[in-house]
Amino acid sequence: MVPRMPKNRIVGRRGRALRPSVGFTAIEISAVASIIAILALILIPIVRNQVDKAKIVAAQDDMASIEKGMTIAFAETGFYFRLMDLTLPGAEDPTITPAGNVLPIALWNRPVLPTEAVRLGTSWDGPYYAIHRGQAVSEILTTRPYLFRGDSPGGLPTPDGGPILVLQEDEDFLDDDGNGLDRAVHPIDPWGSPYIFFGAGMIGDFGNPETDNTETNYSTAVVYTVGPDGIPGFSDPTDPQSYFRDFPDGIGTGDDLRRTF
Repeated sequence: MVPRMPKNRIVGRRGRALRPSVGFTAIEISAVASIIAILALILIPIVRNQVDKAKIVAAQDDMASIEKGMTIAFAETGFYFRLMDLTLPGAEDPTITPAGNVLPIALWNRPVLPTEAVRLGTSWDGPYYAIHRGQAVSEILTTRPYLFRGDSPGGLPTPDGGPILVLQEDEDFLDDDGNGLDRAVHPIDPWGSPYIFFGAGMIGDFGNPETDNTETNYSTAVVYTVGPDGIPGFSDPTDPQSYFRDFPDGIGTGDDLRRTF
């Protein structure tokens, strides 16, 4: 007697029963896609928040390194310097002026005086700082001239009276020196904006008048970053005075970071 096969049963060539094919319905696929989308909406802000926190920590580390380098430079020379100069090497010949030794030709707020040049040549033991992220000063001068004050290197925009000092004498090392090296590099924060430094004392009036008396005589140094939004506090980002110390609603307010020492 031949056995009967169950109804709706698929039989292969040799009489073996085959399982019906199994797949996903459109409803099931839509449900899975919806779950993935919901998880992405939950996770993306968390990941972005962690990235933002990491950048804040990196900026704080940079400012701590700047403080350390500037403190050592001050202890050895008695002066505070421009951030781009902290990376310069020591003098090969202390009897030569700073410019001849590629030493700083300016302090943070004014040019080095001739009497100070000899002292600087014998006391400078840099570099005092290694830049993790930097941008050529000549490039910053072109894109953000309002951050600078002083004499303008030839062919570059005229500084608008900002907090970073540049001199005509800087021209020799602001541009390519023929060896494919732009030596003047300014440290920038994780969001791509230059760090702003003020030493103890006053900004001085070299090249531009005192900024409407917004500066006073300080006994501490400070380094700023304009933070994630790239704007000095709640002020106009193209206004040079917005970057000066204690300017109302300027740098140091909002999401800006500061380190005083």
